[in-house]
Amino acid sequence: MFKLTKLHKAVTEALNAVPNVDDLAKSLGALDVRPRVVSEHGGTHSATCIAYEPVQRLLAVGVDTGVKIIGGDGVEALLATAHHVEPARCVEFMPGVGRVMRVSVDNGIDVFDLHSQTCLASTRWPTDVTCACGMKDSPFVMVGQSTGDVAVAAVQHGADGEGILAPRSYSVARADAFGSGENEGVAVAPAPAVVAVKPQPRRESTRVLIAYADGSLTLWDLHLRRPRATYPPPRDASLNPNPNPNPNPN
Repeated sequence: MFKLTKLHKAVTEALNAVPNVDDLAKSLGALDVRPRVVSEHGGTHSATCIAYEPVQRLLAVGVDTGVKIIGGDGVEALLATAHHVEPARCVEFMPGVGRVMRVSVDNGIDVFDLHSQTCLASTRWPTDVTCACGMKDSPFVMVGQSTGDVAVAAVQHGADGEGILAPRSYSVARADAFGSGENEGVAVAPAPAVVAVKPQPRRESTRVLIAYADGSLTLWDLHLRRPRATYPPPRDASLNPNPNPNPNPN
């Protein structure tokens, strides 16, 4: 009985010593707390795509909650998306500007800053996004669409103060990519979707290769706004038995 009384007294004193959480919260007042993920460890069970950055030797893994960055010396971080928690369609580094871009299966596009590990822009694209490409040493992004067009966009502040990926006036239509007379004299068929946009090596700021779902390709000059080469070649070029435009009989 004596032992039970002492135990009851100890428990009672301990309960009385516990502070009142509600009173404590009122005394502290409102706190400006912005919780965010600063690190993440473990497997990538929801990985659907990857991208590699050879200069910093970083691997970006597209997951349903954002982009997981893995590098040497134990580098591991999760760049979380707040608006597009869904499987990733593709991830792409933006060379020279320290950014990585993620496109979700429902056309959500997020742009993250690798240094601050924050989301710079988050946008739900109005059309179906099939691929994307960041331009080297540039804030611009090329967005391939199911309509056969390639749009150019850049990060800017939205009306609510948050960053958005806004389309610019520059775009590459399917007809322009293969010359204005591609469909001349024939019925116009729906344009095939863009499946890849890649900068030409050593000319990353001036030319991009655009690939379409029907297997056609065009090497597009960004400054001249015209194709440098196409596959299949134009009809008039395919009728020329001599591929050399300036034959030399000697």
